[in-house]
Amino acid sequence: MKSMKRVELAQAKTNLELQIREAKKSLLIVTKNGKPVAALVPVDDFDLEVLATSENPTFLAIMEHSRLRAEKEGTISEEEMRREFGLPEKGKGRP
Repeated sequence: MKSMKRVELAQAKTNLELQIREAKKSLLIVTKNGKPVAALVPVDDFDLEVLATSENPTFLAIMEHSRLRAEKEGTISEEEMRREFGLPEKGKGRP
Protein backbone atom coordinates (compact mmCIF):
# COMPACT_ATOMS: atom_id res chain seq x y z
CA MET A 1 0.00 0.00 0.00
CA LYS A 2 1.24 3.47 -0.83
CA SER A 3 2.09 5.86 1.97
CA MET A 4 -0.28 8.69 2.78
CA LYS A 5 0.48 12.40 2.89
CA ARG A 6 -1.63 15.35 4.01
CA VAL A 7 -1.80 18.82 2.52
CA GLU A 8 -3.91 21.82 3.53
CA LEU A 9 -6.44 22.97 0.94
CA ALA A 10 -4.87 26.43 0.66
CA GLN A 11 -1.49 24.87 -0.15
CA ALA A 12 -3.03 22.38 -2.57
CA LYS A 13 -4.80 25.18 -4.46
CA THR A 14 -1.62 27.18 -4.98
CA ASN A 15 0.08 24.44 -6.99
CA LEU A 16 -2.34 21.75 -8.09
CA GLU A 17 0.07 20.33 -10.67
CA LEU A 18 2.67 19.67 -7.96
CA GLN A 19 0.03 18.01 -5.76
CA ILE A 20 -1.01 15.75 -8.64
CA ARG A 21 2.62 14.66 -9.12
CA GLU A 22 2.85 13.97 -5.38
CA ALA A 23 -0.38 11.95 -5.48
CA LYS A 24 1.22 9.62 -8.02
CA LYS A 25 3.78 8.72 -5.34
CA SER A 26 1.43 8.43 -2.37
CA LEU A 27 -2.19 8.94 -1.40
CA LEU A 28 -2.73 12.65 -0.78
CA ILE A 29 -5.34 13.70 1.76
CA VAL A 30 -6.49 17.29 1.37
CA THR A 31 -7.45 18.91 4.66
CA LYS A 32 -9.23 22.09 5.63
CA ASN A 33 -8.43 23.39 9.10
CA GLY A 34 -6.74 20.05 9.75
CA LYS A 35 -9.81 17.94 8.90
CA PRO A 36 -9.81 15.63 5.85
CA VAL A 37 -12.08 16.90 3.06
CA ALA A 38 -10.84 15.04 -0.03
CA ALA A 39 -8.37 12.48 -1.32
CA LEU A 40 -6.26 12.92 -4.41
CA VAL A 41 -5.34 9.64 -6.09
CA PRO A 42 -4.15 8.84 -9.60
CA VAL A 43 -6.92 7.55 -11.84
CA ASP A 44 -4.82 4.57 -12.96
CA ASP A 45 -5.25 3.15 -9.44
CA PHE A 46 -9.00 2.90 -9.94
CA ASP A 47 -11.41 1.06 -12.14
CA LEU A 48 -13.25 4.03 -13.66
CA GLU A 49 -16.58 2.18 -13.54
CA VAL A 50 -16.17 1.63 -9.80
CA LEU A 51 -15.23 5.28 -9.38
CA ALA A 52 -18.29 6.42 -11.36
CA THR A 53 -20.76 4.19 -9.52
CA SER A 54 -19.37 4.54 -6.00
CA GLU A 55 -21.24 7.79 -5.43
CA ASN A 56 -24.25 7.23 -7.70
CA PRO A 57 -27.36 7.38 -5.45
CA THR A 58 -29.43 5.13 -7.73
CA PHE A 59 -26.74 2.47 -7.89
CA LEU A 60 -26.18 2.63 -4.14
CA ALA A 61 -29.93 2.26 -3.50
CA ILE A 62 -30.09 -0.80 -5.78
CA MET A 63 -27.12 -2.36 -4.00
CA GLU A 64 -28.64 -1.71 -0.57
CA HIS A 65 -32.00 -3.17 -1.68
CA SER A 66 -30.21 -6.27 -3.00
CA ARG A 67 -28.18 -6.64 0.18
CA LEU A 68 -31.30 -6.43 2.36
CA ARG A 69 -33.17 -8.90 0.15
CA ALA A 70 -30.29 -11.39 0.27
CA GLU A 71 -30.12 -10.98 4.04
CA LYS A 72 -33.86 -11.64 4.37
CA GLU A 73 -34.39 -14.31 1.70
CA GLY A 74 -30.93 -15.83 1.42
CA THR A 75 -28.95 -16.54 -1.70
CA ILE A 76 -28.25 -19.54 -3.90
CA SER A 77 -24.92 -21.17 -4.63
CA GLU A 78 -23.15 -20.88 -7.95
CA GLU A 79 -23.98 -24.53 -8.65
CA GLU A 80 -27.70 -23.90 -8.06
CA MET A 81 -27.60 -20.85 -10.32
CA ARG A 82 -25.91 -22.84 -13.08
CA ARG A 83 -28.56 -25.59 -12.84
CA GLU A 84 -31.42 -23.05 -12.82
CA PHE A 85 -30.14 -21.35 -15.97
CA GLY A 86 -29.06 -24.55 -17.71
CA LEU A 87 -25.36 -23.67 -17.63
CA PRO A 88 -22.67 -26.34 -17.57
CA GLU A 89 -21.00 -27.19 -14.27
CA LYS A 90 -17.97 -25.09 -13.46
CA GLY A 91 -14.94 -26.44 -15.26
CA LYS A 92 -17.04 -28.36 -17.82
CA GLY A 93 -17.81 -26.79 -21.15
CA ARG A 94 -17.88 -23.01 -21.42
CA PRO A 95 -17.54 -21.05 -18.16
